[in-house]
Amino acid sequence: MLLSLAACGGNDEGGRPAPTASTSTVPEAGRGSLVIGPDRLEFEVRTCTDEPAADDRPQAHRVFLMEGEGTVDGAPFAVQAVRFEASGPGVQVFTVTETVQVTTGTPDDLRGIEAERSNVGDDWFDARDPDADGPLIEDRDDLVRAAGTFGPEGSTTGEPDVVEGRLIAHCPG
Repeated sequence: MLLSLAACGGNDEGGRPAPTASTSTVPEAGRGSLVIGPDRLEFEVRTCTDEPAADDRPQAHRVFLMEGEGTVDGAPFAVQAVRFEASGPGVQVFTVTETVQVTTGTPDDLRGIEAERSNVGDDWFDARDPDADGPLIEDRDDLVRAAGTFGPEGSTTGEPDVVEGRLIAHCPG
């Protein structure tokens, strides 16, 4: 199962397993596909919004959210792509943080992997991919794309549980 990736090995010559399936085909509205290492997950896109969350503060707020869900090997999973911005009074530097997360389990036993990238000024930071030099998430019209390096929360480049992944999702119409 994909979410046991955190325990799998198998690296390409660069030290990270590369995706073996394509995410170039645009899915129908309300569907998405995530390829992480050799695994492919198909999912239903539940929501896409550029509205902030009800409890967001003006200085740190969500500017994009895509949520989906599916099953793999009989187990349910959730997919989330989210972008937050920090700006305004009390914030010294405009900051963007983007995360794509795949989780399974219950709230008491949640497991998963994520790709995360942050931007300050002209610089992008990704603890799993030090060569990253642009956004993790691209949302244009009704399409959401992401390409990044996934791993367990807190993982960094070079660790055995870090893998390349790509997402494409078509927001519901």
